[in-house]
Amino acid sequence: MHYTPRPPYLTQVPQGVAGMTADRINAVFREAGIGLVWINTPFLRQLRLIEEGNGCDCLAGVFRTPARESYARYTLPLYQDQPFHALIRAEDERIKPGASVLETFKRADLILEIKKGYSYGRWVDAQITALKPRFDVTTSESEQMLKKLAAGRVDYILMAPHEAEGLIAAAGMHPGRFRIVPFADMPPGENRYIMCSRKVEQSLIQRLDATIRKKSSSPRPR
Repeated sequence: MHYTPRPPYLTQVPQGVAGMTADRINAVFREAGIGLVWINTPFLRQLRLIEEGNGCDCLAGVFRTPARESYARYTLPLYQDQPFHALIRAEDERIKPGASVLETFKRADLILEIKKGYSYGRWVDAQITALKPRFDVTTSESEQMLKKLAAGRVDYILMAPHEAEGLIAAAGMHPGRFRIVPFADMPPGENRYIMCSRKVEQSLIQRLDATIRKKSSSPRPR
């Protein structure tokens, strides 16, 4: 199971990997009787491994997209994500609570930080393609993205509130330096899945799905 640290979802601990996503994945694999090894892997390399399909590789808690469906297998949804908010510097008043995603994307004075190869869900991905907001593309992981935001090199990052709060804490930054701002027109969060290469047999995916169904009534990350 490939991952990059994303507190509070995926965090390296002495026993392996824990967090809101990792705990659910660990439980699903354990109850399905399937062995699991966590590997910290840069995100773009994760995608290449799945697309190449040479090993029994899986990714933890990702969105489902048409492009990925062409080369990957998916389990049933693990959970539904929170709607994305704008993570901004505390003193920046340009994005106010209840702002419009569409209007924000049209502003030439705001720079959105985007992670290369990352999906923000079908609706947000479509708006980025259609509206072409001013953005900076990075291959850096989340903590470096946060540092760029704090330094004023970019103006906002899209992420769920839980992730923003966990990221700020993990980076050792004071939460008062940032604000997490909701959008008025952001749709509900999308489902997140385990995505595997086609080297992983469909019968194994079915075993995972059966376990996910049994656990569907358990609390989900919100």
